[in-house]
Amino acid sequence: MTLSEADGGAASRRLPLLLVRHWRWAIMLMVAAYFIAGTFWRAPWKADEPYSFGIVLNIIERGDWIVPNVAFEPFVEKPPLMYWSGALAALAVPELPPHEAVRLAVLFWMGLTCLAVWRTARLLRAEARDWRMRIGAQLARGPAPTLAERRVAGLDAGSTVLRDYALGALLLFVGCIGLTEHIHKFIADVPQLAGTALALYGLVRYAKACEMGGADGVEVMRPALWFGTGLGVAFLGKGVLVPGLFALTVVVAMALLPDFRSRQAWRFYLVSLLAASPWLLIWPVLFWRESPDLFIEWFWINNIGRFFGFTHLGGEKSSLEVTVRSILLTGTPAVWPALGVLGVSLWKLARQRGRGARAAWLLPYQGHLVVALFVLATLAVVLRSAVLRDVYLMPLQPALALLGAPMLLLMPPAWRARIWGALVALFAAMALVVWGVWAAMVTSSGAWLPGWLAKSLGRVLPLPYDMLVHPVAVLAAVGMTVLWAVCMWLRPARSGVVAWAAGIGLVWGLLGTLLMPWIDDARSYRPLFQAIKPVLESAQVCVATRGMGESERALMHYETGVRPVKWLLGHSGTGDEHRPNPAARTCDLMLVLEKRPEHRLRRPRGDDWELVWRGSRPGDTNETFSLFQRRNTSVAEALPAPEPIVPLTDTQHRGRP
Repeated sequence: MTLSEADGGAASRRLPLLLVRHWRWAIMLMVAAYFIAGTFWRAPWKADEPYSFGIVLNIIERGDWIVPNVAFEPFVEKPPLMYWSGALAALAVPELPPHEAVRLAVLFWMGLTCLAVWRTARLLRAEARDWRMRIGAQLARGPAPTLAERRVAGLDAGSTVLRDYALGALLLFVGCIGLTEHIHKFIADVPQLAGTALALYGLVRYAKACEMGGADGVEVMRPALWFGTGLGVAFLGKGVLVPGLFALTVVVAMALLPDFRSRQAWRFYLVSLLAASPWLLIWPVLFWRESPDLFIEWFWINNIGRFFGFTHLGGEKSSLEVTVRSILLTGTPAVWPALGVLGVSLWKLARQRGRGARAAWLLPYQGHLVVALFVLATLAVVLRSAVLRDVYLMPLQPALALLGAPMLLLMPPAWRARIWGALVALFAAMALVVWGVWAAMVTSSGAWLPGWLAKSLGRVLPLPYDMLVHPVAVLAAVGMTVLWAVCMWLRPARSGVVAWAAGIGLVWGLLGTLLMPWIDDARSYRPLFQAIKPVLESAQVCVATRGMGESERALMHYETGVRPVKWLLGHSGTGDEHRPNPAARTCDLMLVLEKRPEHRLRRPRGDDWELVWRGSRPGDTNETFSLFQRRNTSVAEALPAPEPIVPLTDTQHRGRP
């Protein structure tokens, strides 16, 4: 054997050892790839992303930093923190298209969220260890392999699990199903999520400081700064919901825990309030001075009224069964170990029968108890609220992950191995399906898809579809597949929580690379507005819109450069039927959106209007757009005859190059 062959063999042996030694970095690289995939290389998606970008567009073009505007009209549902950060990102990186540059803010806020969750889990690690020893030890008893046998089998030993406890909690959070799509979108809920995680970190840090320092030696400055900053970020991100949840949590904690009603506690509250004041006061005061009416609309109608149900702006909650199902589904997998922790604690409490209640009461450690109180407060508010969407449950996910993480320490090694194997098989099969669908779309435009699969995909995606091959996307998909295989091969990483989080990242990453052009054409309005752009640009007066919400109007403005004029006045939704807009009555074009049969009444009546086009997004059977042209115009020059447009739903759509 030559010297070069020996060096090559040594290098080939060093690489696996290096990967095993630094397996945590491989997992974090998978998490980073998961956050990036699906965030870029697409148009804004409904329902919330288009109007969020529309607000940024108005900030860039007109400097509307105080009052949020969409297509030059006020839209005051949410505070502007996300829009400010998106505008700063777009101005800082002018080389990128604006709708891509703003998403750099999404990565910033999600990075801050993950850091806060990880730091909080590190604070709770000692409590989780003691909880495992005192409460859950009986569940972990029985014949088990020795430490050496565990290492040979590639299973996590107890000390290894504890050392990586914070990483496990972070992966529980990252893998929540309810976050999969929303954390990749430019929406106001992302900074609200970051604020929730920061506030949880500050509150838990204060609780742990009380345990370590006693009533007189508590260091409250840093916990209060984190707590107050988190409250302020959450408020300026989306509104009063999360600050209200933490206020309720603190009130209950004051009733249960002496450390939360001591002299040091009041110092903590005061410093927290001072830290939150710039976030809570500066923008609302400027907003009030700019427009008191819009301020009242934002605070009373879009915050208080939406919660209590005396204003109907969409997202109304249905039955209790649907609400519970949404909580369980969006919280998977974190919700299940969280319920397990509560169940085991209650079981232990029942066995104590009042003896040693302080040591066995529910969660006998202040850090986890504070997290549990926040979870219960959030659930109570969600059940009481008059509205519910999956995105409203996002603030619950960090707390569920932190509350459920101790259950990872109770998992017997044999169970961990079985769960790991089942999840690897599940996500490998899902990845093969995605690769197979992509191959069928590239080679046959979907003709080779099995009938049942084509029928299911055809409900939400356009078929047939001429999928173009994007080399960069294919290389990214191959890289994520290889990275996932490496993570699953590494023995120290063989646990259920790693397999779940990495599997979610793999499937989402393949969808966000291989199939992104297909999904994007179905989820965005770019093909539709690009098709009618020549006609809209031919308007000599203006283009009126009816039935179109802020998302559609924002994208019409961005994709065509034409300012939409609402047929009905009103700053939220599609307008008020009792408030006609005089400015729209002079428009020579009208674009009408119909979502239900009764929406046909939105079409202009009389002989003055002529239908020149009707179509919808590729694969969308719920929304129909109709473009009308005024026949008898008062302008000196008649409108040019529009070019004939073939409805998008009747033609095979081709992916963008």
